[in-house]
Amino acid sequence: MRITELLMYILGVALAVTYALEEFLWCFVLVCLILVVFFIGAYTEGIRFFQWVFLVAFTAHIILVIMDVYSVIALVIYCTFLGFAIIATIIFGWSNFDRVKLSGPYQVGHKDIVNKKDGIAISVWYPMDKDEYEKTIGLPGRNTHWLRYGYKSRKGVSFATAEWGKEEPCTNPWFYKYIDDVKMNTA
Repeated sequence: MRITELLMYILGVALAVTYALEEFLWCFVLVCLILVVFFIGAYTEGIRFFQWVFLVAFTAHIILVIMDVYSVIALVIYCTFLGFAIIATIIFGWSNFDRVKLSGPYQVGHKDIVNKKDGIAISVWYPMDKDEYEKTIGLPGRNTHWLRYGYKSRKGVSFATAEWGKEEPCTNPWFYKYIDDVKMNTA
């Protein structure tokens, strides 16, 4: 579970309620808390797509709170974006693929094989009996991370976003930090 994302959504709902009640001092306090949680979350967990959706509406809402202006239209738009972000998170989960269900009589096994002489590595995926999978998935080192080499993997993903013919990546590696804890559910 992503604590800062959950906290950001809870504070976002509290902001909508206090804005509807026209409690602008509490709105300002909640805006400051959401910004603090956002920056802490960006540093520790990374930012997911649905958080960006929430932040688009939140940014426009900040201006109204600072100016002490109440607008029903702005509240409806903010609540729509906030509701979309929360519902999408409920449907699709916390970006760790924990809701993916495989079908068929097998699970997936995974092993990285490294040739130390040449420094070449290959990943091998193979079908695995479900009973054997259940016994080995909880063992240390068995459930592989999607980005197995940490920061180097994130840097590679960011370089994959470079424009055609350019050397510089379009995004910073911290942008993909939310993928760090994603596991492949392979034994």
